[in-house]
Amino acid sequence: GLQRRRLVERTSDKPPAFTFHHLGQRMLTGQDSAPLDRAYVEFTEAAYAQFGSRRKLRPSDIAMAYERVTEMGLSPEIVLMLLNHMMETRGAHFSFKIAQTTAVLMKEDGVSTPEQAENYLSHSKRTHVGARAVLAQFNLRRLPTEPELALYRKWTEEWGFDDAAILQATAQTASANNPSFSYLNGILERLRAKGTSSHKVEQTLKQE
Repeated sequence: GLQRRRLVERTSDKPPAFTFHHLGQRMLTGQDSAPLDRAYVEFTEAAYAQFGSRRKLRPSDIAMAYERVTEMGLSPEIVLMLLNHMMETRGAHFSFKIAQTTAVLMKEDGVSTPEQAENYLSHSKRTHVGARAVLAQFNLRRLPTEPELALYRKWTEEWGFDDAAILQATAQTASANNPSFSYLNGILERLRAKGTSSHKVEQTLKQE
C-alpha cells in the first residue's frame, strides 16, 4: 500500500532496500507534488485516532478503507463516519469487508455529503438497535445477520411499523418452538394485510 502511494521507493531487490520519502520534503521539492500522499496520511492518522486503543489497525485495513475514497469517490469524512458506525453497531473488531458492502449501498443510495451519510447511518443504527431488541426477546445473545436486518428495514421502512409495534408482535412468538425473524415476518404480514397501523397492533393481537 505504502509503495503504491509512493511514500516508499524500492531501491534494490537483493537485498530488498527501501527509501522512505519524507512527505514534507517531497512537498518542498515539488517532486511528484503528491496531494494524494498527504490525503492518505491524514486519513491514516484520523483512522488511528478514531480507533484509539480499541483496535490495532493493520495497514491493509486502512488501504482497503481508503479505496472507498479513491475508487468509489466517497469523501474521507464519510468513510470515517462509516467506520465509526461499524464500531458502534458491530464492535471494534468488525469485518472491513462488511464495511465495504455498506459503502457500496451508501454510494448506490446517492450519499455524497456528511449530512446524507449521517441520515443514512442513523437509519441503519436504528435498524440495528431494533433488530437486536427482537433477538433479545428471543433470548438470543448475538448480532443480527444481514437478512434479519433486511427484514427489519422492510417492516419499518416499507410496511410502516414502528419499533414498539414490532416488539408487541414479537411477544406473540413466545409460544413458538423456534421463534425467528421469518416467523415474526408472518405475524406482521398478517397484521399488514388487515390494515393494522402501529398503534393498533396490540389491540388486534389481543382480539385474535
